[in-house]
Amino acid sequence: MARDVLLRSRRAVPKLLKKTFAQHKQGLVKKLHNSLSSMVHFTIDMWTSSEQKAAYQAIVVHFVDAETRGVAQALLSLREFKGSHNGKLQAKAFLEVVEEYDLRGKVGYFTMDNHDANDTMLGDIAKEIDGLDPVARRLRCSGHIMNLIVQAFLFRSKAKKIQEDEREGIDEAYERLCRLSEKEEGGIITKAQATEEWREFSVLGKLHNLCIYSRSSTSIYNDFKAEIGRALPRDNDTRWNSWFRLIDVAIEKRAKFMDWIQENHAKIEKDALDHNDWNELGDIHAFLQVFHQISVRQGRENTLDEVLSHMDFLHHHFTRTKNRAFSGPRFYARFHVAWLKFEKYYQLTEQAPVYVAGILLHPALRKSYLSEQWKRNPSWVSNAVKAVRKIWSTEYKIYQLPDKQQEKGQELDEFDRWRQKVYSTASEVKDEFDRFIYGSQVGIGQQTALQWWLEPTQRENFPLLCRMAIDIFCIPPMSTEAERIFSG
Repeated sequence: MARDVLLRSRRAVPKLLKKTFAQHKQGLVKKLHNSLSSMVHFTIDMWTSSEQKAAYQAIVVHFVDAETRGVAQALLSLREFKGSHNGKLQAKAFLEVVEEYDLRGKVGYFTMDNHDANDTMLGDIAKEIDGLDPVARRLRCSGHIMNLIVQAFLFRSKAKKIQEDEREGIDEAYERLCRLSEKEEGGIITKAQATEEWREFSVLGKLHNLCIYSRSSTSIYNDFKAEIGRALPRDNDTRWNSWFRLIDVAIEKRAKFMDWIQENHAKIEKDALDHNDWNELGDIHAFLQVFHQISVRQGRENTLDEVLSHMDFLHHHFTRTKNRAFSGPRFYARFHVAWLKFEKYYQLTEQAPVYVAGILLHPALRKSYLSEQWKRNPSWVSNAVKAVRKIWSTEYKIYQLPDKQQEKGQELDEFDRWRQKVYSTASEVKDEFDRFIYGSQVGIGQQTALQWWLEPTQRENFPLLCRMAIDIFCIPPMSTEAERIFSG
């Protein structure tokens, strides 16, 4: 009856919440321990309030659900830190969660942003959990890496001392842009001051000013839309895609946009785009087009194998761009600092062999992919395969599968023991790992690699390697799930 579900007092509410939470938590603990993956992985993110009064740590777990047979996520903790929230304190909080959910024997990989505190946190966690390599198990959010590369390209355009101070210069320029956006939005500086400061960001600053002017009043905004056919999308200091969309629309509507600039030349003279500006915008747009395409793919469900394949494609994109003519020195400066930033994170993937494992264990890729993509650097291929083989040998191959006779409760006689030894020794010549990575590539259509490995056939043909593949293909390539906790 309805009256049975009515709460009779305010005191009943917290009791009911605690009871419901305990029930859900118990169900989650069961799911985690019954997961098809022998490991569970984590995305962790910190968020600090604008007033710096409190910070929060979100810990999200990722695993293969035994019921749905797909990757599942769950928020394990959203802890408040008052005062300091350094890496050591974050590690302490994480370890408490591990004990709370009894996950010490299942801790896998961590996908996080590039903050130094995350390195400290992993180092402290590794001291408490046997077999956890804080470098090899630390993955960097692929979306965050993409953002850093594009930020370097967009906001660091001075050609002086690029090699020596690229990190400081990029960070300084980007922070300055963020502060300028805040001051402009908050009315802390006058429109004239903001406009002048934006011009120091060269053609992007001029385009920003034109966008702001086109929205400066209702009449100007309506006239602009009537003449151009649509409004210019606003750029955003934290999202490089917004700059790409702004440039994309400007180029698409170039003819009408130029007419509008000419008609309003007296008021926007200093921001009028000349021939060189349009050439640079064209080069910027062409360069960012590839990043936009990858970003769209990342927005959909993506898997670990795509991190390295995206990086390989970007390497091809950088090489191709380098070999063609630039529109001018400003574009060259942009390109060069972006290349330095890309190279840094491309090389960092070597520290986590699991990225290559995602390629080697993908049925449609395998070692053939590496042999083709890295054919100019054969040592890369051999070193990468060696690193993944070490994971296979030390973490998965060591498991002993039960003998069929032993499963039936039968004791092995002397001949059976000899036969088992001979056959197992022979199988070492080409074990499951080598048999798979050197095998023929197999298209899997719309299936994911995880779905393919969950098929009974794969479990029968590669019983131990299957365990490794399932663990790998549920690792999140991005820290989106943890970041989403703070994005509303």
